[in-house]
Amino acid sequence: MLPGGLLAPNLARGAQLVVVSGYTAGAPAAPVRVVLDRRGARIVLVLTSYETVAWQLDVHPGTQLLGVIVSAYREVAVAGHGAAPAYRLALPCAVGAGSAAYGDMLQVLHARLGRCQPDVFRGYVRLPEQVAVTSCQPRRRHSSQAYSTRLTTTTAPASTYCTVGVSPAG
Repeated sequence: MLPGGLLAPNLARGAQLVVVSGYTAGAPAAPVRVVLDRRGARIVLVLTSYETVAWQLDVHPGTQLLGVIVSAYREVAVAGHGAAPAYRLALPCAVGAGSAAYGDMLQVLHARLGRCQPDVFRGYVRLPEQVAVTSCQPRRRHSSQAYSTRLTTTTAPASTYCTVGVSPAG
Protein backbone atom coordinates (compact mmCIF):
# COMPACT_ATOMS: atom_id res chain seq x y z
CA MET A 1 0.00 0.00 0.00
CA LEU A 2 1.30 3.42 -0.95
CA PRO A 3 1.54 6.27 1.57
CA GLY A 4 -1.21 8.87 1.33
CA GLY A 5 1.42 11.54 0.72
CA LEU A 6 1.66 10.29 -2.86
CA LEU A 7 -2.01 11.08 -3.55
CA ALA A 8 -2.46 13.69 -6.25
CA PRO A 9 -5.65 15.71 -6.71
CA ASN A 10 -5.82 14.70 -10.36
CA LEU A 11 -6.59 11.10 -9.29
CA ALA A 12 -10.22 12.08 -8.63
CA ARG A 13 -10.58 14.54 -11.51
CA GLY A 14 -13.45 13.36 -13.70
CA ALA A 15 -14.04 10.32 -11.47
CA GLN A 16 -16.86 9.33 -9.18
CA LEU A 17 -15.82 9.40 -5.53
CA VAL A 18 -17.34 6.44 -3.67
CA VAL A 19 -16.95 6.19 0.13
CA VAL A 20 -17.72 3.07 2.18
CA SER A 21 -17.21 3.60 5.90
CA GLY A 22 -17.92 1.46 8.93
CA TYR A 23 -16.80 1.12 12.50
CA THR A 24 -16.28 -2.64 12.35
CA ALA A 25 -17.01 -5.64 10.17
CA GLY A 26 -20.36 -7.26 10.94
CA ALA A 27 -18.80 -10.72 11.02
CA PRO A 28 -15.43 -10.75 12.80
CA ALA A 29 -12.59 -12.19 10.71
CA ALA A 30 -14.84 -12.34 7.63
CA PRO A 31 -14.03 -10.09 4.68
CA VAL A 32 -16.30 -7.25 3.64
CA ARG A 33 -16.99 -7.55 -0.08
CA VAL A 34 -17.48 -4.31 -1.99
CA VAL A 35 -19.08 -4.81 -5.41
CA LEU A 36 -18.56 -2.00 -7.91
CA ASP A 37 -20.88 -2.37 -10.88
CA ARG A 38 -21.13 1.04 -12.53
CA ARG A 39 -20.61 0.35 -16.23
CA GLY A 40 -18.73 3.20 -17.89
CA ALA A 41 -17.80 4.83 -14.58
CA ARG A 42 -14.33 5.83 -13.45
CA ILE A 43 -14.19 5.39 -9.68
CA VAL A 44 -11.94 6.40 -6.82
CA LEU A 45 -12.96 4.23 -3.86
CA VAL A 46 -12.46 5.31 -0.23
CA LEU A 47 -12.70 2.60 2.45
CA THR A 48 -12.60 3.60 6.11
CA SER A 49 -12.99 1.63 9.32
CA TYR A 50 -11.99 1.81 12.94
CA GLU A 51 -11.52 -1.87 13.67
CA THR A 52 -9.60 -4.38 11.55
CA VAL A 53 -11.36 -5.03 8.24
CA ALA A 54 -10.31 -7.21 5.31
CA TRP A 55 -11.80 -5.54 2.24
CA GLN A 56 -12.43 -7.69 -0.84
CA LEU A 57 -13.21 -5.73 -4.00
CA ASP A 58 -15.26 -7.10 -6.87
CA VAL A 59 -14.94 -4.69 -9.79
CA HIS A 60 -17.33 -5.64 -12.59
CA PRO A 61 -16.42 -5.33 -16.27
CA GLY A 62 -16.95 -1.84 -17.62
CA THR A 63 -16.19 -0.22 -14.26
CA GLN A 64 -12.78 1.43 -14.12
CA LEU A 65 -11.20 1.58 -10.66
CA LEU A 66 -8.63 4.41 -10.69
CA GLY A 67 -7.47 4.04 -7.11
CA VAL A 68 -8.36 2.91 -3.61
CA ILE A 69 -7.83 5.00 -0.49
CA VAL A 70 -7.86 2.93 2.68
CA SER A 71 -7.98 4.16 6.25
CA ALA A 72 -8.26 2.34 9.57
CA TYR A 73 -7.18 2.89 13.13
CA ARG A 74 -6.24 -0.78 13.33
CA GLU A 75 -4.86 -3.16 10.69
CA VAL A 76 -6.47 -3.18 7.28
CA ALA A 77 -6.13 -5.26 4.13
CA VAL A 78 -7.53 -4.72 0.66
CA ALA A 79 -7.61 -7.23 -2.18
CA GLY A 80 -9.10 -7.29 -5.64
CA HIS A 81 -8.07 -3.82 -6.77
CA GLY A 82 -6.05 -5.14 -9.72
CA ALA A 83 -3.69 -2.57 -11.21
CA ALA A 84 -5.35 0.36 -9.40
CA PRO A 85 -3.02 1.82 -6.78
CA ALA A 86 -4.00 1.54 -3.11
CA TYR A 87 -3.11 4.41 -0.78
CA ARG A 88 -3.15 4.54 3.01
CA LEU A 89 -4.50 7.84 4.33
CA ALA A 90 -5.60 8.86 7.83
CA LEU A 91 -9.33 9.52 7.68
CA PRO A 92 -12.00 9.38 10.37
CA CYS A 93 -14.54 6.58 10.27
CA ALA A 94 -17.90 8.19 9.54
CA VAL A 95 -21.09 6.19 10.03
CA GLY A 96 -23.48 9.02 9.18
CA ALA A 97 -23.47 11.98 6.83
CA GLY A 98 -24.43 14.46 9.52
CA SER A 99 -21.71 13.48 11.97
CA ALA A 100 -18.63 15.45 12.95
CA ALA A 101 -16.48 12.58 11.67
CA TYR A 102 -18.14 12.89 8.26
CA GLY A 103 -17.35 16.60 8.17
CA ASP A 104 -13.75 15.92 9.16
CA MET A 105 -13.47 13.25 6.46
CA LEU A 106 -14.80 15.68 3.84
CA GLN A 107 -12.21 18.27 4.86
CA VAL A 108 -9.37 15.81 4.34
CA LEU A 109 -10.78 14.57 1.01
CA HIS A 110 -11.14 18.16 -0.14
CA ALA A 111 -7.57 18.99 0.85
CA ARG A 112 -6.13 15.84 -0.76
CA LEU A 113 -8.39 15.31 -3.78
CA GLY A 114 -10.09 18.66 -4.31
CA ARG A 115 -13.53 17.10 -3.80
CA CYS A 116 -16.08 18.62 -1.42
CA GLN A 117 -18.54 15.70 -1.45
CA PRO A 118 -18.50 12.05 -2.43
CA ASP A 119 -20.80 10.98 -5.23
CA VAL A 120 -21.83 7.95 -3.18
CA PHE A 121 -21.56 7.46 0.60
CA ARG A 122 -22.35 4.29 2.54
CA GLY A 123 -21.97 4.51 6.31
CA TYR A 124 -22.45 1.69 8.82
CA VAL A 125 -21.76 0.99 12.46
CA ARG A 126 -21.35 -2.69 11.51
CA LEU A 127 -20.35 -3.28 7.92
CA PRO A 128 -22.45 -5.93 6.18
CA GLU A 129 -20.77 -8.88 4.49
CA GLN A 130 -21.41 -7.20 1.11
CA VAL A 131 -21.93 -3.64 -0.06
CA ALA A 132 -22.92 -3.19 -3.70
CA VAL A 133 -22.57 0.11 -5.51
CA THR A 134 -24.49 -0.25 -8.76
CA SER A 135 -25.27 1.93 -11.75
CA CYS A 136 -27.10 5.18 -11.23
CA GLN A 137 -30.54 5.66 -12.63
CA PRO A 138 -32.66 8.80 -13.21
CA ARG A 139 -33.86 10.34 -9.95
CA ARG A 140 -37.27 9.24 -8.69
CA ARG A 141 -39.21 10.32 -5.68
CA HIS A 142 -37.89 8.72 -2.52
CA SER A 143 -39.20 5.21 -2.14
CA SER A 144 -38.39 2.44 0.27
CA GLN A 145 -37.29 0.32 -2.69
CA ALA A 146 -34.44 2.73 -3.53
CA TYR A 147 -32.65 2.43 -0.22
CA SER A 148 -31.61 -0.50 1.90
CA THR A 149 -32.61 -0.48 5.55
CA ARG A 150 -28.91 -0.76 6.42
CA LEU A 151 -28.05 2.30 4.35
CA THR A 152 -27.37 5.30 6.56
CA THR A 153 -27.29 7.88 3.80
CA THR A 154 -26.59 8.44 0.16
CA THR A 155 -25.19 11.57 -1.39
CA ALA A 156 -25.19 11.87 -5.14
CA PRO A 157 -25.55 14.58 -7.76
CA ALA A 158 -29.01 16.12 -7.68
CA SER A 159 -30.04 14.42 -10.90
CA THR A 160 -29.28 10.88 -9.79
CA TYR A 161 -29.70 8.41 -7.00
CA CYS A 162 -27.95 5.10 -6.66
CA THR A 163 -29.56 1.80 -5.85
CA VAL A 164 -27.81 -0.27 -3.24
CA GLY A 165 -27.73 -4.00 -2.71
CA VAL A 166 -26.74 -5.17 0.74
CA SER A 167 -26.52 -8.75 1.90
CA PRO A 168 -27.29 -9.06 5.62
CA ALA A 169 -24.66 -10.66 7.83
CA GLY A 170 -25.65 -14.26 8.05
